[in-house]
Amino acid sequence: MKCVRLNLWILLLLAVSLFRPAPSAATPVPECSCSSFPTLAQALDASNAVFKGLILSTRSAEPVHSRKVWATIRVTACWKGSLGETVDILTPENEGLCGMEFAAGYEYLVFASSGPSFGLGTDLCDRSHYAPEGDADVIALGSPKPAAVTRVSWGAVKSLFRN
Repeated sequence: MKCVRLNLWILLLLAVSLFRPAPSAATPVPECSCSSFPTLAQALDASNAVFKGLILSTRSAEPVHSRKVWATIRVTACWKGSLGETVDILTPENEGLCGMEFAAGYEYLVFASSGPSFGLGTDLCDRSHYAPEGDADVIALGSPKPAAVTRVSWGAVKSLFRN
């Protein structure tokens, strides 16, 4: 009799586990909500760096920065900040988190701010966006800052032409 009761309990537990809904594999993504979208003047003023650049690559920022990605960008024009030829920008991993979904090979206008645990970062609420030829913000920003001049000694120049 004990064996029959035990088997019934096992069957009951098995039946309950089979009809229980499975947990969702996908984590729900919150919807991005910017409290206010800045004007061009506000975005320029609030940013530590404003530049246009070509996206070279993106990579995960895990485990240091949860749910964020790094984008490596070749700077093609700069209106604010001191930047090198390339810069790494941190952004949330998807648009649901207000992240920029940078696509390699395309140019973007980036309004970036610096933070205590990273160099520069941006998101959809900063006014950063894909910037094709004729972009209204790029035109409104006017001429970019002249590129920094790297001083080179005469000896270094001559060495370029020696065999």
